[in-house]
Amino acid sequence: MSFLILILAIIGIINASYIAIKKRRNEKLVCYIGKDCNKVVRSKYSKILGIDNEIIGILYYIFLIISVLIINYYNLTLLSHIIFGVIAFATLSSTILLYIQLGIIKEYCDYCIYSFVINSVIFIAALFNYVL
Repeated sequence: MSFLILILAIIGIINASYIAIKKRRNEKLVCYIGKDCNKVVRSKYSKILGIDNEIIGILYYIFLIISVLIINYYNLTLLSHIIFGVIAFATLSSTILLYIQLGIIKEYCDYCIYSFVINSVIFIAALFNYVL
């Protein structure tokens, strides 16, 4: 399960970095599912406490990679409980952002949906790892 979480975290970094790079360069995101990803990633909901959601995502995935490596190397049970809580919170946040995207903004962003799926699968993998 840890290997799956590491791979998904790397994919998450790539996904969030793509959004960050496009925003920094002021380039338009190309969406295949939605009509206008830019409407979502540049909305008033695209920041938390003044920090872009994709930057928070990149930091989260880096934190996750480091934590999983530390947990596996040192076999720290307490840290794994804390990390599971962080993963659950991240998944809840991702779900709320998906609702905002679909219910309030009424626009789809492929990369945001990818992030939701990545976070959900990480949560499921962590849950199985946590329970077993």
